[in-house]
Amino acid sequence: MARDLVLDHMKTRAYNERLPRELRMTITRVLEIVQRIVEESNLYSVQKNVTKPLNLSETELIKFMAILIYMSVIKYPNVRLYWSNTVGFQPIKDIMTVNRFETIRRFLHFNNNEKHLPKEHPQHDRLHKIRPIISHLNEKFALVPMEQKLSIDEQMCATKVAHFMKQYLPNKPHKWGFKLYVMCSVKGYAHKFEIYTGQENERLPDEPDFGPVGNVVVRLARGVPSHINHIIYFDNFYTSVPLVTYLAKQGIYSLGTVQSNRLVNCKLPDKKTMMKKSVPRGTYEEQMTEFDGIDLTAVTWKNNKVVTFLSSYVGAEPVGQVERFDKANKTRIKISCPHIIKEYNAHMGGVDLMDSFFGRYRIAMRSRKWYLRILYHLLDMTVINSWLVYKNLKTTEANSSVLNLCNYRLELAEVLAKVNNSFELCNKRGMPSTSNSVEMEIQAKKRRGPAQHIPPKDIRTDNVGHWPAKQADSFKKYLRPNLQEPQPSGNNTNDDLGEDIKNPTTGSCMTEGPVLFSAKENIPQHSEITKQPQPGKSTNDDMGEDTNNPPIESCPILNFSDPTTCNNCNMGCLY
Repeated sequence: MARDLVLDHMKTRAYNERLPRELRMTITRVLEIVQRIVEESNLYSVQKNVTKPLNLSETELIKFMAILIYMSVIKYPNVRLYWSNTVGFQPIKDIMTVNRFETIRRFLHFNNNEKHLPKEHPQHDRLHKIRPIISHLNEKFALVPMEQKLSIDEQMCATKVAHFMKQYLPNKPHKWGFKLYVMCSVKGYAHKFEIYTGQENERLPDEPDFGPVGNVVVRLARGVPSHINHIIYFDNFYTSVPLVTYLAKQGIYSLGTVQSNRLVNCKLPDKKTMMKKSVPRGTYEEQMTEFDGIDLTAVTWKNNKVVTFLSSYVGAEPVGQVERFDKANKTRIKISCPHIIKEYNAHMGGVDLMDSFFGRYRIAMRSRKWYLRILYHLLDMTVINSWLVYKNLKTTEANSSVLNLCNYRLELAEVLAKVNNSFELCNKRGMPSTSNSVEMEIQAKKRRGPAQHIPPKDIRTDNVGHWPAKQADSFKKYLRPNLQEPQPSGNNTNDDLGEDIKNPTTGSCMTEGPVLFSAKENIPQHSEITKQPQPGKSTNDDMGEDTNNPPIESCPILNFSDPTTCNNCNMGCLY
């Protein structure tokens, strides 16, 4: 039910703007799997203790993810410190309590344990607990059109949890963790990934067997369109002559470093010959051959070490020059560099670029449950992918500012934490009453430096929850004399609202609609409230505007006459 409300809510005009559209991509991806996670988590809690069900809702789960994204940017040494009374982080404290957060994290589940096949079964899946998340994300990541040049490399989900699937890669920044095979674009977008478990050697009936490593490339390349000049780059862990030949027959070019012992009967000089002092730095040699009807090129090049490349589309020509530091002479010198090396260096770093995004902001929360650590990693990957799509769309606009990864994460977390209030509050449809002039005024206030935080545009225009909060005493002067409260002889209280009727302007609007002060019999419910001009010139220190001319900014939802503070957007709504 909640998912349907959000999908209907997203059809409003506010969500057709450019920025909400990119943020909606991430929210939509989450919503399609949220219902499955909620059902499995509630089932798992009942399986553990039938007398204490979790009763997790879709709203709570999305807010739980918002907290995780907040934690990836705001670093505390302990999770409970986010809810500390002295140094706590208020946006997280406002979302949910620490006990509820830890309860959700304890029972978070993604697949039914009763359907997990035993180890002796041939269809046993070691990733059964996290399999629905992996399948769903691979399906959604593949919807983004692929760039021409892609790269395949390993990636580490850093953890030291005790598990048999944990790997050790000494050349990675995080040496211990779960290993993933990822296919990325040059900009770092992950189109497909696969988690290593030690039992992946699956292949289709029409696919040849290239061994466990070569089959990884074949599986990741299944979604790459054929015969439209796509190029895949990989390192010497994957490269082999049969694999490069097979990809070329599928209409996919490839380039990668290769181990010399995989080039059988190749006439390239060996490593010992190339490393002699008589061979100058920058020396290269190229050999070409035809294998199974495919033209292949192998190039060996001496830099500090000898490196060999194998390609089905590029060779050594044209040869350029690069600068390198000469330790003997303590100067920078220019050496020859074949074109195949420049091509490889320019397009192989997609996975490494995504690793750098992980290194800046990632969910570093520790857990003894191995599948939760993978969930945090995949959630970070999803946020990074959505940010890259957002950047790609924003760069096509003229004079548009692009959020960096930090601000994008914070804004995304804020939207996920607040937009779901529509599940309980939104009961009307239609286009919000907003205008370009209102948005321009908000942007102008941002440049002046507002006294209060202005929430993102998604929250301001979501048509939800913009009801007046407690009215400040400073706004009483805007009321006409005939609308000032009467002075009754005795104390009288409003039992329904639990407030003093002598001072109604200090209460909260709890009516079902924009009908204010209806408890007072001598004031019409729909009377127009106007502002009383004040003598002299006075300034409003909070907004930097003249009090004789109250802020022209109005709530996109309400359109009344007396300014107060909105519950949802903290702006001067007019009622």
